[in-house]
Amino acid sequence: MARSRNLAATPGAAERLLLVLTAAAGLAAVDLNMSRTDDWIAFNAADVFVLVGVLLLMPALMSVAIHHRDRLRPPSRLERRLHRWLGL
Repeated sequence: MARSRNLAATPGAAERLLLVLTAAAGLAAVDLNMSRTDDWIAFNAADVFVLVGVLLLMPALMSVAIHHRDRLRPPSRLERRLHRWLGL
């Protein structure tokens, strides 16, 4: 007779149980749907939060990098060549 595996002892069992219960209760991730003609783009609230977080984090990181520009390492030879080639 095959022994049943104790799911409570495996890592991630609580997460799997929570996922099953929320899906059964109809509380699974609610997708936000956007439509342009027949093409649908579906994303959920977590996607929106990540996008907003990235958009808020980028200017903050840029301002810190600009403020502490003297502490950054100097550009490599390849970076200087690319800079000259792009005309920046």
